[in-house]
Amino acid sequence: PRAVHAASLVGGALAPLVGILLLTWTPPSVAPAQTMAEPGGAPADSAGSREQIRQAGLTKRATRRARELADLGRSERERRYAAERLAKLGVPFGVAPLLEAMSDPAEAVAATARESAVQLSSGSDPRCRSELVSIARGPDAELATHAARILVEIDFEGARALLVERLADPSVPLLLREATHAFLTAQNGGDALGYDTFASPAENEAALRAWRAWADGR
Repeated sequence: PRAVHAASLVGGALAPLVGILLLTWTPPSVAPAQTMAEPGGAPADSAGSREQIRQAGLTKRATRRARELADLGRSERERRYAAERLAKLGVPFGVAPLLEAMSDPAEAVAATARESAVQLSSGSDPRCRSELVSIARGPDAELATHAARILVEIDFEGARALLVERLADPSVPLLLREATHAFLTAQNGGDALGYDTFASPAENEAALRAWRAWADGR
Protein backbone atom coordinates (compact mmCIF):
# COMPACT_ATOMS: atom_id res chain seq x y z
CA PRO A 1 0.00 0.00 0.00
CA ARG A 2 2.82 2.39 0.81
CA ALA A 3 4.42 1.71 -2.61
CA VAL A 4 1.13 2.39 -4.39
CA HIS A 5 0.70 5.59 -2.44
CA ALA A 6 4.24 6.75 -3.29
CA ALA A 7 3.72 6.00 -7.01
CA SER A 8 0.54 8.00 -7.07
CA LEU A 9 2.32 10.96 -5.44
CA VAL A 10 5.14 10.79 -8.04
CA GLY A 11 2.66 10.45 -10.88
CA GLY A 12 0.72 13.43 -9.64
CA ALA A 13 3.89 15.51 -9.47
CA LEU A 14 5.06 14.48 -12.96
CA ALA A 15 1.73 14.99 -14.71
CA PRO A 16 2.08 18.81 -15.12
CA LEU A 17 5.63 18.38 -16.39
CA VAL A 18 4.52 15.80 -18.99
CA GLY A 19 1.75 18.15 -20.10
CA ILE A 20 4.20 21.02 -20.58
CA LEU A 21 6.53 18.77 -22.61
CA LEU A 22 3.68 17.66 -24.87
CA LEU A 23 2.64 21.25 -25.52
CA THR A 24 6.14 22.45 -26.40
CA TRP A 25 7.41 19.40 -28.32
CA THR A 26 7.52 19.68 -32.12
CA PRO A 27 7.80 16.43 -34.11
CA PRO A 28 10.76 16.20 -36.48
CA SER A 29 10.01 17.05 -40.11
CA VAL A 30 9.25 14.07 -42.26
CA ALA A 31 10.93 13.93 -45.65
CA PRO A 32 8.38 13.81 -48.47
CA ALA A 33 7.87 10.40 -49.95
CA GLN A 34 9.86 9.89 -53.12
CA THR A 35 7.95 9.70 -56.38
CA MET A 36 7.53 6.19 -57.61
CA ALA A 37 10.07 5.55 -60.30
CA GLU A 38 9.50 4.14 -63.76
CA PRO A 39 11.48 1.04 -64.78
CA GLY A 40 14.99 2.30 -65.38
CA GLY A 41 14.98 4.76 -62.49
CA ALA A 42 13.24 7.80 -64.03
CA PRO A 43 10.51 9.40 -61.89
CA ALA A 44 6.98 8.66 -63.04
CA ASP A 45 6.25 12.36 -63.48
CA SER A 46 9.51 13.18 -65.31
CA ALA A 47 9.41 15.48 -68.33
CA GLY A 48 10.14 12.55 -70.65
CA SER A 49 7.26 10.52 -69.25
CA ARG A 50 4.84 13.42 -69.55
CA GLU A 51 5.91 13.95 -73.17
CA GLN A 52 5.28 10.28 -73.95
CA ILE A 53 1.81 10.52 -72.44
CA ARG A 54 1.13 13.69 -74.44
CA GLN A 55 2.30 12.07 -77.67
CA ALA A 56 0.16 9.00 -76.98
CA GLY A 57 -2.87 11.25 -76.54
CA LEU A 58 -2.10 13.09 -79.77
CA THR A 59 -1.73 9.81 -81.64
CA LYS A 60 -5.11 8.60 -80.38
CA ARG A 61 -6.81 11.79 -81.50
CA ALA A 62 -4.97 11.73 -84.82
CA THR A 63 -6.10 8.13 -85.36
CA ARG A 64 -9.69 9.14 -84.73
CA ARG A 65 -9.43 12.09 -87.14
CA ALA A 66 -7.78 9.93 -89.77
CA ARG A 67 -10.63 7.43 -89.58
CA GLU A 68 -13.11 10.23 -90.04
CA LEU A 69 -11.26 11.30 -93.19
CA ALA A 70 -11.23 7.75 -94.51
CA ASP A 71 -14.95 7.23 -93.92
CA LEU A 72 -16.84 8.73 -96.86
CA GLY A 73 -20.04 7.79 -95.03
CA ARG A 74 -19.47 10.77 -92.75
CA SER A 75 -20.69 14.18 -93.74
CA GLU A 76 -18.53 16.52 -95.81
CA ARG A 77 -18.42 18.92 -92.86
CA GLU A 78 -17.08 16.20 -90.54
CA ARG A 79 -14.37 15.23 -93.03
CA ARG A 80 -13.29 18.85 -93.43
CA TYR A 81 -13.21 19.30 -89.66
CA ALA A 82 -11.08 16.16 -89.32
CA ALA A 83 -8.57 17.55 -91.84
CA GLU A 84 -8.31 20.81 -89.91
CA ARG A 85 -7.81 19.00 -86.60
CA LEU A 86 -5.05 16.78 -87.97
CA ALA A 87 -3.04 19.86 -88.90
CA LYS A 88 -3.62 21.49 -85.51
CA LEU A 89 -2.46 18.38 -83.68
CA GLY A 90 0.88 18.83 -85.43
CA VAL A 91 1.93 15.18 -85.52
CA PRO A 92 3.64 13.34 -88.42
CA PHE A 93 0.92 10.70 -88.19
CA GLY A 94 -1.46 13.13 -89.86
CA VAL A 95 0.49 13.53 -93.10
CA ALA A 96 -0.59 10.38 -94.97
CA PRO A 97 -4.34 10.67 -94.18
CA LEU A 98 -4.30 14.27 -95.37
CA LEU A 99 -2.66 13.27 -98.65
CA GLU A 100 -5.30 10.58 -99.14
CA ALA A 101 -8.03 13.13 -98.41
CA MET A 102 -6.67 15.36 -101.19
CA SER A 103 -8.40 12.91 -103.56
CA ASP A 104 -11.72 13.23 -101.71
CA PRO A 105 -14.65 13.49 -104.14
CA ALA A 106 -15.84 16.64 -102.35
CA GLU A 107 -13.70 19.51 -103.62
CA ALA A 108 -14.08 21.42 -100.36
CA VAL A 109 -12.69 18.47 -98.39
CA ALA A 110 -9.78 18.03 -100.82
CA ALA A 111 -8.95 21.73 -100.61
CA THR A 112 -9.10 21.71 -96.81
CA ALA A 113 -6.88 18.61 -96.71
CA ARG A 114 -4.30 20.29 -98.95
CA GLU A 115 -4.31 23.47 -96.85
CA SER A 116 -4.01 21.39 -93.67
CA ALA A 117 -1.13 19.39 -95.14
CA VAL A 118 0.70 22.60 -96.00
CA GLN A 119 0.07 23.93 -92.47
CA LEU A 120 1.26 20.69 -90.88
CA SER A 121 4.38 20.45 -93.05
CA SER A 122 5.27 24.08 -92.42
CA GLY A 123 5.29 23.51 -88.66
CA SER A 124 8.25 23.09 -86.35
CA ASP A 125 8.33 19.29 -86.44
CA PRO A 126 10.80 18.18 -89.16
CA ARG A 127 9.38 14.64 -89.06
CA CYS A 128 6.35 15.87 -91.00
CA ARG A 129 8.55 16.98 -93.89
CA SER A 130 10.58 13.77 -93.69
CA GLU A 131 7.34 11.80 -93.96
CA LEU A 132 6.33 13.84 -97.02
CA VAL A 133 9.68 13.21 -98.73
CA SER A 134 9.40 9.48 -98.02
CA ILE A 135 5.89 9.34 -99.53
CA ALA A 136 6.93 11.50 -102.52
CA ARG A 137 9.60 8.91 -103.33
CA GLY A 138 7.36 5.94 -102.57
CA PRO A 139 5.53 3.48 -104.82
CA ASP A 140 2.02 4.97 -104.60
CA ALA A 141 1.89 7.30 -107.62
CA GLU A 142 -1.14 9.28 -106.44
CA LEU A 143 0.11 9.87 -102.91
CA ALA A 144 3.59 10.63 -104.24
CA THR A 145 2.15 13.32 -106.50
CA HIS A 146 0.23 14.94 -103.66
CA ALA A 147 3.28 14.78 -101.36
CA ALA A 148 5.57 16.33 -103.97
CA ARG A 149 3.10 19.14 -104.58
CA ILE A 150 2.94 19.97 -100.86
CA LEU A 151 6.73 20.03 -100.75
CA VAL A 152 6.77 22.49 -103.66
CA GLU A 153 4.20 24.67 -101.89
CA ILE A 154 6.41 24.91 -98.78
CA ASP A 155 9.52 25.58 -100.93
CA PHE A 156 11.30 22.38 -99.92
CA GLU A 157 14.62 21.96 -101.69
CA GLY A 158 14.47 19.50 -104.59
CA ALA A 159 10.67 19.27 -104.51
CA ARG A 160 10.18 20.64 -108.03
CA ALA A 161 12.21 17.79 -109.50
CA LEU A 162 10.11 15.26 -107.59
CA LEU A 163 6.87 16.78 -108.90
CA VAL A 164 8.10 17.07 -112.50
CA GLU A 165 8.76 13.32 -112.49
CA ARG A 166 5.05 12.79 -111.82
CA LEU A 167 4.39 14.26 -115.28
CA ALA A 168 6.43 11.43 -116.75
CA ASP A 169 4.66 8.72 -114.74
CA PRO A 170 1.79 7.11 -116.68
CA SER A 171 0.49 5.47 -113.49
CA VAL A 172 -0.54 8.90 -112.12
CA PRO A 173 -4.28 9.32 -112.81
CA LEU A 174 -4.91 11.47 -115.87
CA LEU A 175 -6.88 14.19 -114.08
CA LEU A 176 -4.25 14.41 -111.34
CA ARG A 177 -1.49 14.68 -113.95
CA GLU A 178 -3.40 17.49 -115.66
CA ALA A 179 -3.86 19.30 -112.34
CA THR A 180 -0.16 18.81 -111.59
CA HIS A 181 0.80 20.26 -114.96
CA ALA A 182 -1.49 23.24 -114.40
CA PHE A 183 0.09 23.81 -110.99
CA LEU A 184 3.63 23.63 -112.40
CA THR A 185 2.67 25.92 -115.29
CA ALA A 186 1.45 28.51 -112.79
CA GLN A 187 4.74 28.11 -110.92
CA ASN A 188 6.56 28.72 -114.23
CA GLY A 189 4.79 31.99 -114.93
CA GLY A 190 2.20 30.45 -117.25
CA ASP A 191 4.63 28.67 -119.60
CA ALA A 192 3.48 25.06 -120.19
CA LEU A 193 6.76 24.18 -121.95
CA GLY A 194 4.90 22.21 -124.61
CA TYR A 195 3.71 19.41 -122.34
CA ASP A 196 0.47 17.65 -123.35
CA THR A 197 -1.26 15.52 -120.72
CA PHE A 198 -2.95 13.40 -123.40
CA ALA A 199 0.23 12.76 -125.41
CA SER A 200 2.43 9.67 -125.04
CA PRO A 201 5.69 9.79 -123.05
CA ALA A 202 7.61 9.71 -126.34
CA GLU A 203 5.65 12.69 -127.66
CA ASN A 204 6.29 14.55 -124.40
CA GLU A 205 10.01 13.74 -124.36
CA ALA A 206 11.18 17.24 -125.32
CA ALA A 207 8.69 18.89 -122.96
CA LEU A 208 9.82 16.68 -120.07
CA ARG A 209 13.45 17.62 -120.74
CA ALA A 210 12.42 21.27 -120.59
CA TRP A 211 10.53 20.72 -117.33
CA ARG A 212 13.49 18.85 -115.78
CA ALA A 213 15.82 21.69 -116.76
CA TRP A 214 13.39 24.16 -115.18
CA ALA A 215 13.25 22.10 -111.98
CA ASP A 216 17.05 22.03 -111.81
CA GLY A 217 17.19 25.79 -112.27
CA ARG A 218 18.81 25.66 -115.70
